[in-house]
Amino acid sequence: IHCLNIKRLSLKSKEWEGLHTELISLSLSSLTQLDTLCIEMECDNPGLWEAVHGLNIKSLSLSGLWNRTGIDVKHTLSMAKTLASLKHLETLSINVEHESPGLWEAFHGQNIKSLSLSGVHKSSGIDVKHAETFSQSLSSLTQLETLTLHVHTYIALQVPQSLKYLNIYSDTMLPSKVRELVDSLAIYTHLIGIKLEFGCASIQEYIPFQQELAARKNVVMKRFRIYEWPDSAGYAMSVRDIGDVDDADSDILEDDLLTKFGEYRMKTT
Repeated sequence: IHCLNIKRLSLKSKEWEGLHTELISLSLSSLTQLDTLCIEMECDNPGLWEAVHGLNIKSLSLSGLWNRTGIDVKHTLSMAKTLASLKHLETLSINVEHESPGLWEAFHGQNIKSLSLSGVHKSSGIDVKHAETFSQSLSSLTQLETLTLHVHTYIALQVPQSLKYLNIYSDTMLPSKVRELVDSLAIYTHLIGIKLEFGCASIQEYIPFQQELAARKNVVMKRFRIYEWPDSAGYAMSVRDIGDVDDADSDILEDDLLTKFGEYRMKTT
């Protein structure tokens, strides 16, 4: 691949340590037209981050090697240094196996415009245990315009004023958490597009929230979809779009993440 005039490259490796890091680094740095880099592997290592360091890419995607798995990020300090070196990076997408120490600090203060974070361990969303650190890192992304999250349970977010599109997929979401989300949107003086999908026991408590969001002048409600859990009689899960807000053709939707989320919701019944 040395010196090819390609714009997109996908790399898959079970063990990056078995590859010649220096040669890979030279080859990647020779790809002067490279715009998008997608990496699929079981676990990161310093050699990976060394090879990616300083590239002129605009989009970086990291995910697991196998179907329905995420990348196990262990070398977060190396990751942080490499992300900081990617001066032209605008889009960052990470499918992680689980939350790891230092993961959220790794993208703190980056100048990215689009961030997608998902957890695919057993097809569930990210189980965020360090919520404060996670939220602080999000708020530090002052250039961020699009945020897409798949979390196991929704947590309160501090998102930057620059945000224009917010896509939330939550395995479960209590009414109190929806209230927190609705209230957090009041700070925006510009239009912000919202897509919200989550699982719950009963949809009745959530209808007022959809109505409130739809009435907001600063909110464009693209989707408000609820996956209602089966009742005690064992009836199948139902999928409900509340209000006439579904916007399947919108280009702000992360189609791959939406597909994975829908599959997970239906398989947990």
